[in-house]
Amino acid sequence: MGFARLHLKQCYRLIPCLAERPSEVSWTWANTKAIKRITVNEAEQLLIRQGRDVGIERQLSKLHTLRDEEPLAIVRNLAPHLRANVVFRKGNDIKRIMVKGAVPIFYPTTQGDVLPALYPAFEKQGRKEDRAIRLDVKLESLPFLQAIHAHRYLEHSALRS
Repeated sequence: MGFARLHLKQCYRLIPCLAERPSEVSWTWANTKAIKRITVNEAEQLLIRQGRDVGIERQLSKLHTLRDEEPLAIVRNLAPHLRANVVFRKGNDIKRIMVKGAVPIFYPTTQGDVLPALYPAFEKQGRKEDRAIRLDVKLESLPFLQAIHAHRYLEHSALRS
């Protein structure tokens, strides 16, 4: 798989069990992010734990310009990981789901069934900076507090205090 080491999280994964036989399965490398919603008070505590240098003090004063009820989001880029795009076809109806792809995928079969069409992943690639921006983006692109990777939500940043 190309992983340098095994993470404990990988030892306890749920194995996907599909309710019906898929028509095709294709794998892709996903470059996703982990987003954790935090409060202004939690952000302040995280900043204080970083120490008390000039940069942290500047970010604390910046944080104090926000209302207490404004949510923030800590964003962490995750390492590329495999995802499986599973397609089900019934006549003209097409249903798609995505499952974690680095584990076996089980589905019901009957004797004589052939395997679904399988398409392996291409070479692992890093994040593409020139990729189109999604239309449903909810976070500012640049971190509001760099030390803890905290971003503001767009609906709140438009209402600057």
